[in-house]
Amino acid sequence: MKVLTSKTKVSEILKENNIIVKENERVIPDLEEEISPTKKITITDKSQQEVEIAKISESDIDVTLDTLLKAYDTITEKIEIIEEAIPFETVTKDVS
Repeated sequence: MKVLTSKTKVSEILKENNIIVKENERVIPDLEEEISPTKKITITDKSQQEVEIAKISESDIDVTLDTLLKAYDTITEKIEIIEEAIPFETVTKDVS
């Protein structure tokens, strides 16, 4: 959501817009940081990991394809076939 505010501190902006941050959530940038008019406030679940690419792209460093690829973990895809016996019962009914 976009907000119009005169506040510059993240916690003040959230409070002014009645946004409550739960214990299992984190705010990026930190609640005590000052924020510029063009920057975004992101609220995520604490269990989600922060991606290193975001840190690289926000800085003034030229980002190359090699830099981006090094930041990712190797992805391995494999298909597993597992045979498993499914227990069942046979029910016999007289239909006469």
